[in-house]
Amino acid sequence: MASADNTPGAHYAIARTGTSSNKYLGAGAGISIHNPPAFGRQYSAARVKIQNGPDSIEVGWRVDPSLYGDSRTRLFVRLDAGESHCFNTRCPGFVLVRSDMPVDMVFSDISQPGTSDIFVVPAYYVRDQVNGNWWLEFGLDNTEVGFWPKALFTGLGDLANYVEWGGEGGLTPEEFLDWVAAMDEVLEFKQVPEDKRVSLVATRFRGRAAAWWQQLKQTRLRQGKDKISSWEKLKKKMRGGFSSPQLLASDVSAAAESSSEFAFCG
Repeated sequence: MASADNTPGAHYAIARTGTSSNKYLGAGAGISIHNPPAFGRQYSAARVKIQNGPDSIEVGWRVDPSLYGDSRTRLFVRLDAGESHCFNTRCPGFVLVRSDMPVDMVFSDISQPGTSDIFVVPAYYVRDQVNGNWWLEFGLDNTEVGFWPKALFTGLGDLANYVEWGGEGGLTPEEFLDWVAAMDEVLEFKQVPEDKRVSLVATRFRGRAAAWWQQLKQTRLRQGKDKISSWEKLKKKMRGGFSSPQLLASDVSAAAESSSEFAFCG
């Protein structure tokens, strides 16, 4: 889920290891703590991730009202392995050994952009070379907060072969799908012909969404490709490219409920 993998609604700014045969016993980062605004199903995060095959673990901070019920900056861990796909301890996986350092704790010290008030917290993964467990060490004193047992993994049962550092943000995949479903319903209700749907939906784009759409059209023209005339194809492009309906001019649900906003004259 939380990977630079074209997850609908997500945007990434990352550095990562290249494709090679290198193996890693550990990885880490000094993570600067911030509190960017996030509302509804929006989220923002900074993290370091290690992976091998289908297995990955992450640690960092996250502002996520859907996950935590507030907009404070909190610690998080994430596990994706086997049948376990969750944040923190919401599924079997991470074993917490420090009750005074919960994995959803709130950061009280927040960096202030444009000032010297910058707060950085170290976070490291270290593989136990005896039993193969992956330990999380956190804070200036490298406190062992907990571990992911080797038994959880197939790929990370061995060493890691990929490391990723950086940030992500955007909507949850659910909100993108909600937006698409709302547009489907409006287009069907208004009986908009297929050859008019793309141009009508495109009128809802604002800001970076509009810039993405213009760039996509120009790129296709330069490459000699046909214009996107199918709503199904536009949805596919949005899933793999921009997919950020939070940049539309008005609230999606309000637009879906107000038929006058999508009045169509054939």
